[in-house]
Amino acid sequence: MAHTQEYPLNCTICGLGVTNQQKLKLHMVVHSEERSFACDQCSRTFKRVDKLRRHITTVHKADRPFPCTYCPKTFADRYGQQRHIKIMHEKVEIRPFSCLPCGQDFALKDYLTVHEKTKKHKEVIKLFGLQGKDGLDLEDEREGEEGIDMILGE
Repeated sequence: MAHTQEYPLNCTICGLGVTNQQKLKLHMVVHSEERSFACDQCSRTFKRVDKLRRHITTVHKADRPFPCTYCPKTFADRYGQQRHIKIMHEKVEIRPFSCLPCGQDFALKDYLTVHEKTKKHKEVIKLFGLQGKDGLDLEDEREGEEGIDMILGE
């Protein structure tokens, strides 16, 4: 399909153009809060079954034949491997997702979410009496910055 093609159907919420009714119906799920598809191996839920399948393949599948050339991480597909290398090792300059308590910046929202679940992050929150994204109780200037950096290993 050429990039200059006019799309006959548009989402009434965000304006996304699609080529047929089936694609429009599939797209509309992104605007719903319903997450009907649950992973039976962890607590994650998804709006679409294809996203659940991809999650199982990339997170829970034992076969991870794509190793990172810089660190011990391995990946279920080449896309995950290349994405990791670009973001973590090739030092992407644009990092718009910030952890307010820790001050770390991330190129992807997924990486911020993973960081917020780490033991180091939780130690920073507990040590300095800070709150996470659900209940921000942060001052404009971080006190004890050296302690935060020590816990984060910086």
